[in-house]
Amino acid sequence: MAITIDGVGGRFVEVYDVQSGGMEVGRVSIWEPGRRLGLTWTQAGWPPGAATALEITFDPTAEGGALVRLEHTGFDRVPGAIDFIAGYDAGWKDVLGWFAEHAGARTG
Repeated sequence: MAITIDGVGGRFVEVYDVQSGGMEVGRVSIWEPGRRLGLTWTQAGWPPGAATALEITFDPTAEGGALVRLEHTGFDRVPGAIDFIAGYDAGWKDVLGWFAEHAGARTG
């Protein structure tokens, strides 16, 4: 799997195989390289127009690394979100842990 992210206003796409061209997951709303990334987020099965928001910030640490924060909001705009919101909480913890491992950092 790969992810492509275009500039502000551009697409955020998950690509599972080259032939499919991928699935548009959202749009880029904020792009401040090295500081902040904002995205809208939707998924298959959600009603047309339903989207949540992601904001990811990168704050430098004294040790020369970065503290990464991810905030996923807007579930109140998605009908039935209460049925799957806990899965997102667990999923983001896994994703951030994977990135930390690959960056050679510790999670806390």
